[in-house]
Amino acid sequence: MALAHQPSSGRLYIPEHMSIGNNESLQALLCTELKQGTLSAKQMDDLQTRCCRELSELRQELDTLLEELRDWLRVRRTGCP
Repeated sequence: MALAHQPSSGRLYIPEHMSIGNNESLQALLCTELKQGTLSAKQMDDLQTRCCRELSELRQELDTLLEELRDWLRVRRTGCP
């Protein structure tokens, strides 16, 4: 699995199936790249798009979990499903 600088192209490659939010190694690599200022404008735009997409997915997951929790609490309090 490729995850890092590709020296020949000087580009950062992050496979689509890999979640930034769930991968500490990837987060550390991205922090280093950002601090060093080595990402191109296109890479920054791509990273922003990807982070927005992942954030949206996480919000949807959280909404689902909160709905399930509220349903569970309602059933627990009232005894009715």
